Amino acid sequence: DFMAARFYYRETLKIDTANPEIYYNLGNTLAATGDFKVAISAFRKAIEINPENEDYYNNLALSYRAMGRLNEAMSVFNEAQKKHRHSKLLQDNARITRKLLTEN
Repeated sequence: DFMAARFYYRETLKIDTANPEIYYNLGNTLAATGDFKVAISAFRKAIEINPENEDYYNNLALSYRAMGRLNEAMSVFNEAQKKHRHSKLLQDNARITRKLLTEN
């Protein structure tokens, strides 16, 4: 139940605001329910705490892409690929986003 998960993660953040995984998991539950705008904030906070996790960048970019904000998604993918040059996940999702940009 995503609503319960959202509640749980928000309650957990009242106790622990320094754990990027909580923000990441909150972002995932928000994205799963279509609340991409708030998910973006959660993913950004996770990145602020731990900029070394490629999954945080990936899901941030995918949230932008889901909102149709393709240029912002590409910007995130480009930033992430500087840190994670060999990430197949980032490469594949960036390629899909690039293709969507050329189609629009």
